[in-house]
Amino acid sequence: MGFISEILNVANVSGNIKTELLKYITEKNIHDVKKLCAENNLSQEVVDSITALISLCDAPDKVISEIENIPLKDKCKSHINELKELISVLGTFPWKNKIRFDFSIVNDMNYYNGIVFKGYINGIPTDVLSGGQYDALMSKMGKSCGAVGFAVYLDLFERYETVENEYDVDILLVYDDLSTSVGIMQSTELLSSDGKIVLAVKNIPENLKYRNIVYMKGDAICE
Repeated sequence: MGFISEILNVANVSGNIKTELLKYITEKNIHDVKKLCAENNLSQEVVDSITALISLCDAPDKVISEIENIPLKDKCKSHINELKELISVLGTFPWKNKIRFDFSIVNDMNYYNGIVFKGYINGIPTDVLSGGQYDALMSKMGKSCGAVGFAVYLDLFERYETVENEYDVDILLVYDDLSTSVGIMQSTELLSSDGKIVLAVKNIPENLKYRNIVYMKGDAICE
């Protein structure tokens, strides 16, 4: 949200023009963005920065190099640094490959500031989770603190089409009597680091369908 807000401040737009421009941004409507900017004599830097942002939807590691090439990058230095810090944190998570940055996601600017996010699952064609950072709202309420929140739209799960999986788990981790709880936990985290579903058991359950099986001797994974 900081990038769009900064560019709109440079453009010095407000009221209906700002509302209309934000609508086109969320729609990724580059044609009408350019048309509206031309009608209101906004600079080419503003136009090129907005169109570059709303065209950008990519994995975190690819976003930084592209975001640093927008014409108004000097006005957005603090937001670029914040984005780099955020990406470095997200890069430590096992589900990092499922993350995409999309700068056309612009929620209510009177409510949100900083990062906003949406969550999706296979089988439902719209976001099932939505939220963001709303420090500005807290300051309006006289509170000097950061705030992040989100909502999960449980009613959407009624549209979820379940598909029977070929396997119950990706990896069945079988440990022995010498395995410790710490060792089992560490092995489970290691095996699930790329998003795989791992089940740790001492005895193999009947009728369980698993893609691969891995054995532990003590706290060591057997090759």
